[in-house]
Amino acid sequence: MKKRNGKRKIIVLIIFALLLGFLLFPRKYGYLDGGTTGYRGFMFLYSVENRYEYYTEDNKTFLKTGTVISIFGVELYNNTIVDYDHPIGNKHSSEAESLNQVIESVL
Repeated sequence: MKKRNGKRKIIVLIIFALLLGFLLFPRKYGYLDGGTTGYRGFMFLYSVENRYEYYTEDNKTFLKTGTVISIFGVELYNNTIVDYDHPIGNKHSSEAESLNQVIESVL
């Protein structure tokens, strides 16, 4: 009788370990914002994002970099900074800029 109870404990521990491994195994996500990569567990138990994105403010583009860690949707760590000292040049052509000005004047 004791031998059977021991096998049952082992089976329960194996199932628990497999379930825990499935829930915590990270999946990698790539974002189309300049190079941000993210890692998330099953059902958003946790997420880690290495941010590297372009941030636009007052027609100037800056680079936002850093790391964000959250568990159960609650942000625990965020060291994301925007590099205001080194703006990235405007990537639009002069024709696109003139069209943007026309559109803004209409709106």
